[in-house]
Amino acid sequence: MENLKKLVKPIAVFDAGIGSYAWARAIREKFPKQDIIYFADRANFPYAWKTKEELKACIKGAIERLAEMGASLVVVTSNAPSITVVSEIKDECSVPVVGSIPPIASGVAASKSGEIINLGVKILSSLPEFRFFVESISDGAQIHLVNAEDLVTTVESGQFITEPEKTAEQVKKFMDDVRSKYPNADVCTLSSTHLTWIVDIFQKVAPDMLFINPVDRTLKKIEPYTSEGSGMTLSYATASEEYPLIGLQLMFDKLGIPIKLVEVPAV
Repeated sequence: MENLKKLVKPIAVFDAGIGSYAWARAIREKFPKQDIIYFADRANFPYAWKTKEELKACIKGAIERLAEMGASLVVVTSNAPSITVVSEIKDECSVPVVGSIPPIASGVAASKSGEIINLGVKILSSLPEFRFFVESISDGAQIHLVNAEDLVTTVESGQFITEPEKTAEQVKKFMDDVRSKYPNADVCTLSSTHLTWIVDIFQKVAPDMLFINPVDRTLKKIEPYTSEGSGMTLSYATASEEYPLIGLQLMFDKLGIPIKLVEVPAV
């Protein structure tokens, strides 16, 4: 943890899986000198299965831990807590907090047909807060909530790294099925951090459809908090028997991402 002292106003990004590293990577590309803390809360994976009170406790605990590490801003990249609890706890936190919500409003604005496909996980779509959020921004558009849990599992398992051709075939079949059901939809929004890892595959198998990545909107929100440091990224993770640190580290190794995860106690 000694290296934390070398960071200059780091921005921290976290969720319970591999997804949030897509945000760290995007921040690095746009703000090369920004210092970053990447945190994977594997011990609490998956967030979407927790009760609201459980989610409040683990999200606030993670935010305060990152604040103690010196974070100047914490980005919660997971949709479930961003929609259900971030607005309720952020004023209680000792550091500014930014959530990541599905980019459905951007999809509504971009669609010419007025029909949008939103890819996420079933449990998120069932949340009353998410349903209210969708209704509040639909502006007359038809928003089709599609369960993409199989693709999320593909990313979480690392299959998209070890078997790219099989993954491409799976994504193509998935999109073919979805588009046959909603042939007029012309925009697809991604509501899972995992799906950002395979956005290139989505674009390849459905080149005539616009895919909107939630990372882009988040980058605009964090820009006022950026600063010039040394461009260092430090990476930490909690772990459990079901989700040991080695599994996540091997996934990054397969991706060719040269990071060394440091295990910290569960919140």
